[in-house]
Amino acid sequence: MLTNQLIEAKQMALEYLRGQGAFMPQANQAVTSLIGIGIGEDNIRIYAKNPEAVWDMVRDVFREVNTEIVITSGFEAAVQCGVSIGHPNIAAGTLGCLVQDAARRHRYILSNNHVLADRNNAALGDPILQPGPIHGGTVSVNTIAKLTDFEALNIHNANFIDAAIAELYDIHSVTPDIIQIGFPAAATVPASVGLNVHKHGLTTQYTTGVIRAVSVDTYVNFGAFRRLWFENQIEIGATDPSQPFSKGGDSGSLILTDPDNNPVGLLFACDSYGTTLANPIDDVLNRLRVVF
Repeated sequence: MLTNQLIEAKQMALEYLRGQGAFMPQANQAVTSLIGIGIGEDNIRIYAKNPEAVWDMVRDVFREVNTEIVITSGFEAAVQCGVSIGHPNIAAGTLGCLVQDAARRHRYILSNNHVLADRNNAALGDPILQPGPIHGGTVSVNTIAKLTDFEALNIHNANFIDAAIAELYDIHSVTPDIIQIGFPAAATVPASVGLNVHKHGLTTQYTTGVIRAVSVDTYVNFGAFRRLWFENQIEIGATDPSQPFSKGGDSGSLILTDPDNNPVGLLFACDSYGTTLANPIDDVLNRLRVVF
């Protein structure tokens, strides 16, 4: 119940904190340890990183009001899909989407092997960073998931997918909606020539395209790792010829039907002319044993 006493106490505390330079970079430890103030059922709740640092201030401000100090590491906004992510040993790729096991007990990030598993060089359990290393992500601060499974890239035989999953440590740290697109539909759609699609990737962000070809068999250059042979891939071209559908860094983006958002493919390669290649999404889901 919001009593007048609690409302007034909270307001006095906020005024006091602003007077002490709260929410400013140069504030003292007691103030910077304080994260927020709320009104509980019959008390004032103080959210703090270090309870000992704020105790004297709490005692001075709330002399006649019940208080409870809630220890917190600090609140952070959840990340949407379609942003920077990567293994510590790569630059960065795109967090394509969230998937889960059939029992819906575990939630995973879906992207490419070369984004999450460093082209077969990673070990299961390795940390996955958001943002990726090239954007400042570090293991100590930005680890949000652990590498859980990946399809190894094969240098001798045909490849069909370039995909990996990483289990989130906190299922609330990433929301399932994709920037500028929204939530993927649960039902996938097979690729077909002429199908309108869209995606959101790290580099080119939101773009629209059209499927130009299916059942594509082709070599894909993985740099120093070698040139690998892929079969049964999807070719996508941009709707707007002046803007490529994808560029480097967009790897791992989920490609969906436009406008219904049915998943179609997992983006993994492109060329300098704007042509994009994607794995059929059903092949990815079946191999990794996950669903939307």
